[in-house]
Amino acid sequence: MNDGSGAPGVPGAPSALGGPGSGATADGPGPGTAGPEGETLHDWARAHGIAVNDRGRIPSHIRDAYEQAQATYGPAPRNP
Repeated sequence: MNDGSGAPGVPGAPSALGGPGSGATADGPGPGTAGPEGETLHDWARAHGIAVNDRGRIPSHIRDAYEQAQATYGPAPRNP
């Protein structure tokens, strides 16, 4: 009997592996994913001539470029 508990093998039940209700999408991880905050990514992208919307999810290619730049050059200096 399907009691909706999310038990393994229950069709349509949420899954820890990215099933329905997990928050994961085909092009990115779900909520709570570690990484830079949206405002930081928006500012970085604009400073590097990358078009990015004012609101909403930041595309994975922009996040990947940011992370690659941080790994290569280190974090940008902060203004006091």
